[in-house]
This record gives sequence, structure tokens and C-alpha cells, in this order.
Amino acid sequence: VVDTTGSMGEEIARVRSMIADVSARIGKLPGNPKLRLGLGLVLYRDHGDVYVTQVHKFTDSVQTFLGYLQGVTADGGGDDPEDVNAALKAAVEELDWADPPALRLAFLIGDAAPHLDYQGEKQYLPVTLEAVSRGIKFMTVSCTQGWHTSLDNMREYVWRHVALLTRMLSSEV
Repeated sequence: VVDTTGSMGEEIARVRSMIADVSARIGKLPGNPKLRLGLGLVLYRDHGDVYVTQVHKFTDSVQTFLGYLQGVTADGGGDDPEDVNAALKAAVEELDWADPPALRLAFLIGDAAPHLDYQGEKQYLPVTLEAVSRGIKFMTVSCTQGWHTSLDNMREYVWRHVALLTRMLSSEV
């Protein structure tokens, strides 16, 4: 779940590089271990941008996933908070998560707090509790670009809240 607003250009490049590196390392493991890796992608920005969310369904092909990432550009945003709520909702409700006993793990990567002022939109807490009920865990990566200063504390609070709730309350592995 990746923030693709203008300030996230370097982080998007790092995600591409990390996925390529991890897949290469898995391919070199001795004994050819059987790993099934489902990679899905939710891109998000904010209201008024070209899109609020874009969902790329799970694939077991690292190349297909890297293809998803190849076309991603950082653009838009402009105000401090972004639509993190819509992104979390899309990740929990629109991706076709594997059945148990699969590990359901998502990474939330971004540098801005969520908009908490959008009326009629499901907020991060109910979505996080839905993730807990479905056994989805979130690892959060809070990026700092230096200009998101007014809401840094809110971003940190939300990122920690999402990560802690999904890891501590989940009854599955």
C-alpha cells in the first residue's frame, strides 16, 4: 500500500529495488524451497488527484508485480494529509487474500497522515479492526521527506496504531 504523491519518488524507486533484490535472493536459496509469494499493490494519492486508489490484484509472478511498479510515478498531493483511509480500505476489502494458513501481510508505505476530515469515508480505525478480524497484518514504513512537519505526530500515531493493532490482536500467525 504505497503513497504515490509527489514527495514519494525516492521511496517508490526503493520499493522497486527491494522487490527485485528479494526475488533474486529467493531464487538463489539452496534446496529450491517451495515458496508461494502473492504480491498485490494498492497505490494511493488524495481527492483531486488523477486517482485516489489503484488496486493491482495479487499475482505470484515477481515480474508481473515489478511491471505494476514500473509504471508508477510520484505526482499530486499538495496538502499534508493524503487519503490513507481509502488505501487501507482498498487493501483490506478489494484484494483477494489467500485463505488460512497463509500469512496475510501488507506494508503501508507513506509520508503523510491520513485525512480524518472526509465525510462518509470509512476511517483507518474501523478498517484496521476489519483487517484484524480477517487476519491481515500491517507493517508500516513511515517515510520522512522533511516538509511534512505539521502532521508528523499524527502520521506516526496512525502508522503505529495500525501496526500494533493488526499484530497484537490478530489470532492467526
